[in-house]
Amino acid sequence: MTSTDAAAVERRKLAELVGTRENASALFRSQVVAEDVEWSGRLMLQQFGFANGVNMFYSNFDRMSDTDVTDWGTRCWANTVAHLCESDADVRTVIRVHRSTLPDDTATLELIMSKVRAAYRFFLWVLASPARPFSMENSCYIKLIVLNNVILLENIQAKREGAFGGWGLLDKTIAGLRCLAAGFEIRRIKAIATNERVYGAFLRRGFRDQGQVEELIRHVENYSKPVELLAEP
Repeated sequence: MTSTDAAAVERRKLAELVGTRENASALFRSQVVAEDVEWSGRLMLQQFGFANGVNMFYSNFDRMSDTDVTDWGTRCWANTVAHLCESDADVRTVIRVHRSTLPDDTATLELIMSKVRAAYRFFLWVLASPARPFSMENSCYIKLIVLNNVILLENIQAKREGAFGGWGLLDKTIAGLRCLAAGFEIRRIKAIATNERVYGAFLRRGFRDQGQVEELIRHVENYSKPVELLAEP
């Protein structure tokens, strides 16, 4: 089996494990009170400054389409496991031995699932537009995962007059993440640079190249460019 075939098989297995609404909600159950999620969402929205526009955030699989649940559930799993590979010897050993985040052995899989549950706090999607009615042609959004000891910025995107970029989204997001990290007493912020331009933009703002996660089968597109920022200036 080629590496491409192996990745496709694992994606299908992931879709069964964490790609359904019921399974994703059970595995990624928020470990913080609703007020903390509310504070986090409003904190990030304040950075956009679109007071008269459309501003929304959510952290609940129930509000997602089936396609979004499947995609986001697998991304939460892949990014959390990738982070745990760095610091958790048990997870790192499983990945090296099984060359998979989903070992066939039930006890080993449950071990990984218990590690993911213990590390996970909550996720947050923030979406904003400067004017009503909402238009994707003039909007920005961020998606992040908060773990016990790190904030994972999983996706960031902006469009202004239909063109990608604009609104100073990266700087506003980093400022918000610093405040969020301080509020939860987290010292690390990690992100995935999705292309060379974004990668360079992160480096210019104090992030450092984290290097590749050894032997991790890639479920998240372009995971080869992880970067990290210490939350404290």
